[in-house]
Amino acid sequence: MPQVPIHPTLFLGIGSTGLEIIQEVEQLVLETYGVVAEKEEIEARLPIFKYVVIETDDQNAVKAPAWMRSSAQVIHATIPDIHTVRSKVGTGGAHKDWLDERVLRGDAYRSGAGLIRMVGRLCLRENWQTCTDVLGAAVTQMTSHRSIQAATDFILEHSQQVGVALPANFNPVDREARAYIVGTLCGGTCGGMYIDLAYYLRDRLRGYWPGAPQGIQPARLYGVFSILDPPGLASAKQSRLLQRQAANCWASLIELDYHTHPSSEYSSEMPDGSTIAFREPPFDYSYLVTVGPKRTKDGA
Repeated sequence: MPQVPIHPTLFLGIGSTGLEIIQEVEQLVLETYGVVAEKEEIEARLPIFKYVVIETDDQNAVKAPAWMRSSAQVIHATIPDIHTVRSKVGTGGAHKDWLDERVLRGDAYRSGAGLIRMVGRLCLRENWQTCTDVLGAAVTQMTSHRSIQAATDFILEHSQQVGVALPANFNPVDREARAYIVGTLCGGTCGGMYIDLAYYLRDRLRGYWPGAPQGIQPARLYGVFSILDPPGLASAKQSRLLQRQAANCWASLIELDYHTHPSSEYSSEMPDGSTIAFREPPFDYSYLVTVGPKRTKDGA
């Protein structure tokens, strides 16, 4: 059992890869703390951990092992009728400052974003209220005094049960919140959503700890994303699928680099009429993970 403080933490997975990562993270947390119980009991014991997935394929859901009752919330940010969106764009100018109307030629987006980043962003914005309602509620719940106290009591009780002696006056829960956004930059769902969601969470988390002592950052935001490795990029010419994944990956990295530059500013009017503006990077820490075939000893 870890003998360092844990933090109120939101784990947000975007897209199919994000869903798989959230499944593994939640299972790891429950195994670490020995929580094998019904969903309601898990949420009561560790309410400072929240798991949310935003997915554009309405057939994807959490597939937990038999012993585990997942508490993850999956939001299916789909567009069942593209004609409605097309009429809004035509009459009110919604999304017109960034949307290529060629993505509106189909009938619906219910089976993923089709490796199109613009579709991923469109699905997010068309389901903005639902997504932000769930994320806002998760932040409120995980940072509440009741949740922090419940988690503190559980950790202290669990440490006694497993025979781990904690240091005197040790506080097992630190109030400084964390948020992790995970997924792959090679796809359309995560690649299209991650910047808007990062800045939404920055905006949402910066006010959760009123009166935070000067010099203490009340929340930290992490981005963990998979990208193509060099061999994958080198073989992209041989596969139409890899070509599209490589293009998404490259475009997402350019976007991340732009917003990370000190002179850049993010400013966007959200579908609910609010404006989110920052002159800060989207993440405090960004981790890019390559996923590829196993290497030989010489690195080939």
